[in-house]
Amino acid sequence: MRFSYSAKASDGQVVQGEVSAPDLPTAIAELQAQGWEIVSIEAAEEASVQCEEEQTNRFDIQAAMAVCHQRGQPWKALLRRIAQEHPRRGTRRELRRLVQWLDTPAERIGALNGPRLGALLSLVRFSPDDAAAIDWTCWLHQVGLLEQRRQSVWRTRIFVLVLCTVGLAVLVATSFVVATYYRDMYVEFGMRTPPMAALHMGLAAAFREHLPATVAMLLIAVAVVAVIRRLASKFFLAKRLFGPLAAGTSADLWAMGWSSRTLSGWIGLGLPLQQALQATASVAGQRYLEEAFRQWAQLVAAEKEFTPRTASRLRRLPPLIQRSLTGELSREQRMAVLDHLGITYIDRASRRWKQFAVLLPILGTLLLGILVGMTVISLFAPLVTLVSELA
Repeated sequence: MRFSYSAKASDGQVVQGEVSAPDLPTAIAELQAQGWEIVSIEAAEEASVQCEEEQTNRFDIQAAMAVCHQRGQPWKALLRRIAQEHPRRGTRRELRRLVQWLDTPAERIGALNGPRLGALLSLVRFSPDDAAAIDWTCWLHQVGLLEQRRQSVWRTRIFVLVLCTVGLAVLVATSFVVATYYRDMYVEFGMRTPPMAALHMGLAAAFREHLPATVAMLLIAVAVVAVIRRLASKFFLAKRLFGPLAAGTSADLWAMGWSSRTLSGWIGLGLPLQQALQATASVAGQRYLEEAFRQWAQLVAAEKEFTPRTASRLRRLPPLIQRSLTGELSREQRMAVLDHLGITYIDRASRRWKQFAVLLPILGTLLLGILVGMTVISLFAPLVTLVSELA
């Protein structure tokens, strides 16, 4: 047998190579006889076998996308017609994006994002002859939610930007105009400046004297918050335990729901469960879910039995998703369970997002009112003291 080794010579130099020996202890003894300190050693044949297994298990998402693209061709005419006649503008826009992707030549197609791919897969797994079996109301509602959520995100960002702009305008106005005027008035009348007014005037003076540095710090803070928010939405998932349906933020539920729909769609296209899990991991859009689906794909590939001890080493998925993957279910039953769970997660995420969209203006107005109120109290309330002293 031949063994690949990495050893450290007497002069500290690391040497790599192969050695022939009948077994591993003999190979180690031969290397140690040369005065080398062994760092690692393994059978060369096992290493090559491992590389071959990795090559075999590597999944080509582009090939899976090509299958989806091919299965979607018969649906183009119908989707284009619905996109022209549907009453909701957001739904029409999403349908046009799907048709545009289907119109792209097969050799030039790119990967769709997770939600849009999940919506397309839930349709193209059927043939046009089975169009009557599709719940078109539910499907078009799910497609419309894609554009609604995108618009809601942009509305939220614009509202926060306007709120910050108004707050900054109030801060600038009080710092350069009001605070300066009242400070001079207190000095002229020889009054003791109240603590709250003194704090406000001190901050205003620091803002005026270090205006470039203050603006730069505000811009850096905004950039840091934006980067953290983007990384959090891509990599982090709430670590709270998933309940019977779900727990976590609306972004968690949104990602889990569309991942479930995407997994059901890949299974509906005829992919084995292992490849369907790998394909879902490639477009999940969140680091946590990507690792979770890849670990489950490895578990399915190894044909290991799912036990509590095995589950402790895997990334956690909702219990019902786990049961749909491990239970003795037929292909149609597994697809039905995943579809139902996906719709449930997406609807719950949509409801949570709508609740947040309702509360955001109220919270923003409250914060802005507190800012203006504290400004008024800190600067104008001492006028009562001034009037009483003048009297």
